[in-house]
Amino acid sequence: MENQTALTEFLILGFELHENLRILVVTAFSVIYIITIFNNAVIIIVIKAERALHTAMYFFLVNLSFLEICYVTVIFPTMLKALLMQTTSLSFTACMTQLYFFLSLACTENFFLASMAFDRYMAICQPLRYSAIMNNNACLKLASGSWIAGFMAPIVPTVMTCKLIFCGSNKVDHFFCDLAPLLRLSCNDNGNTELVSSIFAAAVLLSSCCVTILSYVRITCTVC
Repeated sequence: MENQTALTEFLILGFELHENLRILVVTAFSVIYIITIFNNAVIIIVIKAERALHTAMYFFLVNLSFLEICYVTVIFPTMLKALLMQTTSLSFTACMTQLYFFLSLACTENFFLASMAFDRYMAICQPLRYSAIMNNNACLKLASGSWIAGFMAPIVPTVMTCKLIFCGSNKVDHFFCDLAPLLRLSCNDNGNTELVSSIFAAAVLLSSCCVTILSYVRITCTVC
């Protein structure tokens, strides 16, 4: 019979690699992480320093670069630690926090890509009205809306995941605390959690993809 004691920590298994290959992979991922942070930081600094780039397009690019820095920082440290130590432990709270921020940043990125597509639609299809519509106030509203909606969307799935009973094995067969491997470790029925998570994911993807696709369809028609 499985142990019904609730888990207090999870073991992140990462990848099973030969020792020599492990060092190579850790080095490669470390370089990728550093380059990602450096490149996005340079983008933010250059755009902030150059007044000629203080436009709507570059404003969204600054937000997207900052989001990318946060996104890789949520995942890479845990992944690199798991690769170096073969397994690494995370407390229940740390694991759920990582899950929430990963889902939030992923949702926010989708909304920002939709906002950037809308910005390009206005620039190309409504050039005479572009400056009046995409002013600083409108850009701030779009950016704030993307951040707020992105961080609100995963609240319900994350809370439902926290309320699941995790017992027996505490080994997460992944390189960070993702939703799918965590649901496989739960002892009680997680069908409702999977359903709600799928609904929220579909809502985020469909809403952002529809705006992006419609914007680029209109852009294509205008250019043609």
